[in-house]
Amino acid sequence: MFGGGDGDAFRFLEEEIPDDATVAFAVTRNTYLYPAWDAGLRRTVVFVPEGGSVPESARWLVVGPSRRIDDDALEAAGWRRELSSAGRWRIYDR
Repeated sequence: MFGGGDGDAFRFLEEEIPDDATVAFAVTRNTYLYPAWDAGLRRTVVFVPEGGSVPESARWLVVGPSRRIDDDALEAAGWRRELSSAGRWRIYDR
């Protein structure tokens, strides 16, 4: 499962994010991300390095439980939180 067993985040990714979307991931190394790609491998996945910025091409941002993110800065940049799971995964849309 997504994020070491985070069913809520996995379901949201599968059901709410289009298969052809560009999704940015802010996660730590060795995070299990296989569900990030759709079954047809159409989804584009990009990574946000620690201290880096989200690529302009990404409409979605997925933040893993071990990464800190400035919610106020994201909101000011036009991002809105769509999911905050019990496993501390956060998913944003812009």
